[in-house]
Amino acid sequence: MSLNILGFGSANGRRGYLKHAFKFLALAGAFLFISCGGDSDSSEKNLKQAAKEAYIYAVPVVEHNNFLSRYANNLTRINHIFGSGVITSNNTTTGAPNIDTLYTFGVLDIRNEPIIVDVPKIEDSRYVSIQLLDIFTNAQYLGSVSNRTDGKYLIALESWNGTVPADIKDVIKLPSSIILALGRIQVFNDNDAGARSLSLTTAFNIQTLSGSPTAPLEWNITYGNIRADNASTAEFFKTFNYILQYHLPSDTDKKVLEGFEKLHLGAGEEFSETDFSAEEWAQIEAGAAEAKEEIKPWINRQGSAADNYWTRSPEDTARWGEDYLTRAQVAWFGIYGNTKEEAVYFLADKDGKGETLNGSNNYTITFDAEPDAKYFWSLTLYESDDSLFGKPYGIRGIDNIAKNPDGSFTLYIQNEKPEADKENNWILAPKDDEFYFWFRVYGEETETALPPIVRQD
Repeated sequence: MSLNILGFGSANGRRGYLKHAFKFLALAGAFLFISCGGDSDSSEKNLKQAAKEAYIYAVPVVEHNNFLSRYANNLTRINHIFGSGVITSNNTTTGAPNIDTLYTFGVLDIRNEPIIVDVPKIEDSRYVSIQLLDIFTNAQYLGSVSNRTDGKYLIALESWNGTVPADIKDVIKLPSSIILALGRIQVFNDNDAGARSLSLTTAFNIQTLSGSPTAPLEWNITYGNIRADNASTAEFFKTFNYILQYHLPSDTDKKVLEGFEKLHLGAGEEFSETDFSAEEWAQIEAGAAEAKEEIKPWINRQGSAADNYWTRSPEDTARWGEDYLTRAQVAWFGIYGNTKEEAVYFLADKDGKGETLNGSNNYTITFDAEPDAKYFWSLTLYESDDSLFGKPYGIRGIDNIAKNPDGSFTLYIQNEKPEADKENNWILAPKDDEFYFWFRVYGEETETALPPIVRQD
């Protein structure tokens, strides 16, 4: 399994592209679908356009299925949330890992009836979230920011209209019947027993509404290895049709899917290359190829000087609406990002003058005051292949940062240890190699404006 900075998306085959992709998608505008039924265009052009739009629309579903398939058939029981350990630089399977939190995950099955999640009491100062993701990677939450803690919460399909037990604090309705639950639990220090206890399987008790055991989930692993960047067009669309059976489309989605009828796309539909003539198939392939080029970060857009070359995460992350292109770009390169209420992310691989960061130089970042975060903020350094370099990996707002009397402070990024009075504010950089930063703000209170990274000549 691979994780990335935004969530748990795979970095397989994509290391080194992630940071450039994020710059592109963070600035990308909304993708608006064009009707496939216009009578001024030729049928071939319509088929090509429909394939392009369908591909962009389907990317998060296919990528989500790839991740879900790893666990739907591997967990001994569905409807459990499982924990993991703190990620360190010894981890070689993750891209740009988050070292601020413990991760948890689970596959929740509400096909036949709702489930009840008993969330433990969480201290006010600790950030905890359980991200509940539908197949299009829209999210709802249990945890600190959503104020869904210390009690029982019922999770059901949007179509469910049953009786809610009296002891339920809130009802969360989702359009997908198979839900991916991804958790992040703030870690205060290396010996944080509270974080570890919350990451245990027993921390979040889950049961069906009736109390009956959950039926086994027979997930079709045929489609498990299909990825948007390595699958054939036929495999891609077959996977899309397969996973749609676990989703109740909204009225908007129904209209979009109606535009793809000529492609035989939809829940229960069979997609086959043999259903199209050679000319038609060529148009479908051409449309899929154009979609990939629109999604990929082939335009290397940088953060602007006005923002000190920091690029902020998309505003509509995990609550996509009809912004299908940005949704596809995030799914391709950084799937499962948080909503902006939960956390925001900033990327920088250039200093304040627009020059690429390199460990052959020393840098400083001076803050007039701490970023305004309800929970905490963190700055983490990564090598160009998205891996952690070495301790100290980064600095968090909850760390023992040396500050000036007025509350300002300076962080030092360099390959050699600084003087003793600066050591608490030091981040180790790789010697003579390029690197970049992710700055994370958990529970942003006011909009964050980050200072420039200054090269010390």
